[in-house]
Amino acid sequence: MDTQPTDPTGSPDLSLVLACHNEETILEESVGRILGTLEGARLSWEVIFVEDASRDRTRRVLGRILDVRRDGRLRAVLHDRNTGRGAAVSDGFRAARGSIVGFIDVDLEVGPETILPCLEAIRAGADVALGRRAFGFSLRGAWRYVLSKGYARLARALLPIGSVTDSETGYKFFRRETAMALLDRVRDPGWFWDTEIVVRAVEAGCRIAEVPCVYVRNHLKRSTVRTVHDSAVYFLRLMAFRRVLRAEARSRETEAWWRERGGSFSGHYGARGPFSGFVGAFLDRRARLVDGWVKVRPGARALDAGCGHGLHLAVLAAGGAVVTGVDVSPAMLDRSRRALDAAGGGGELVAGRIESVDLPAASFDLVLAIGLLDYSGDWRRVLARLSGWTKPGGRVVFTVPKRPSPFWFLRIGPGLWMRRALFELPPILVAVTRAELEGAARAAGLVIEEVASCSGTMWAVRATKP
Repeated sequence: MDTQPTDPTGSPDLSLVLACHNEETILEESVGRILGTLEGARLSWEVIFVEDASRDRTRRVLGRILDVRRDGRLRAVLHDRNTGRGAAVSDGFRAARGSIVGFIDVDLEVGPETILPCLEAIRAGADVALGRRAFGFSLRGAWRYVLSKGYARLARALLPIGSVTDSETGYKFFRRETAMALLDRVRDPGWFWDTEIVVRAVEAGCRIAEVPCVYVRNHLKRSTVRTVHDSAVYFLRLMAFRRVLRAEARSRETEAWWRERGGSFSGHYGARGPFSGFVGAFLDRRARLVDGWVKVRPGARALDAGCGHGLHLAVLAAGGAVVTGVDVSPAMLDRSRRALDAAGGGGELVAGRIESVDLPAASFDLVLAIGLLDYSGDWRRVLARLSGWTKPGGRVVFTVPKRPSPFWFLRIGPGLWMRRALFELPPILVAVTRAELEGAARAAGLVIEEVASCSGTMWAVRATKP
């Protein structure tokens, strides 16, 4: 990705992002209309073009526009490969300097005159302003009209989208700080990005204003919409995103359980009751399995992510390691502190979620995550964070539930009730195959050295950071 040099003068009121892909036939006229609108407004602005590796002469046309106008308020981000509309807009937002950031579709099927009402909505107190399109019905555009209205109804039925009536509008404006907070939570790089960022804004409690605007089909640009194919893809993405949201809700519930009741888990260690004894025996086998993998030289830095009762922290500290433990449960951190004191070693204990805790990158010789990924809705992201905290040449030792497993029945349906009633444990959120495990490790930048199965229900993994 290539970014043209920026004009260093101040922060404008508005950063307008124009994502460009195969816009050769309309770009010059559209830019003229957009700049005419901005020039007539009483505000400072910049326009950021994101050229997303077009297959036509869009980049050449854009270059000519920039050469002719020679305006420091016009900048370009040039992609080496096509990333998708959502990723292109995200890159433009990240390059923006304005207090308000927004984007509009270059085809101007919603005209640039709607920019100013959207800005006024944000200045009046909204965090997000969306263009709410009024579709003029015509026989020529009937099918597109039906699809747009049908998608809007389906999105409201399947997703927590609040009162928003037009999540797919290509006319969105944000307070800069709001946009930056939302971007990292949006995963889809394509057109579904629009729906995702609206749902994330609703979820974050943002004040959202919908600004009425007129939609007029631009017949100068050839549509790339494939009606049947794209409708099926959008439906599948809606359902997949719905599953993601449900998994995140379960993850929040599980996190609350560990925060409020996590201390009770330590009762399974050394217990002799019929059910605690069963869990305790498994925990002992797991500890023996990874014991040889967690030895480090004196003075080495070790992190236990999800340190729990502090067993591994105490062993590492007694061996001379400089230890850090992280856990979401105050009761667990208290037990870890007592374990460290009993071992005669100090250490730092941090309260917080692994997904958001702030630790220095590439600073630990050993990173542990024993029994942590079981309860992480986005376990791949957590694994990537663990890798990021590991020094080059350092080790990551982690466990993750195994699939298939002889204990699969405790992970679904009535088994979830049995797990809670008999073992006082919340639901496991993830179970992976060997292939999924290896793929996630590669994506996190780790090289697996050894994988073992613990009681047929859990993978235990030793990996290194190259």
